[in-house]
Amino acid sequence: MTILVTSKSNIAIGTTPNNVYVSGNYAYVIDPLLNKLYIVDVTNKISPVLISSTIIPVVPSYIQVK
Repeated sequence: MTILVTSKSNIAIGTTPNNVYVSGNYAYVIDPLLNKLYIVDVTNKISPVLISSTIIPVVPSYIQVK
């Protein structure tokens, strides 16, 4: 099976964001180089908005939201 991914827009987040989890209208992005978690409102797919960011005390390797 082939999955085609198309970018509708972009937003500058961190230096090495490498893991994304999307739940509803929010994308949760981690940047292991900066030890940060970013929360992005993706309600408007053409214009995502950075809602918040926080430092994580350990180097994150993945994200899962419950």
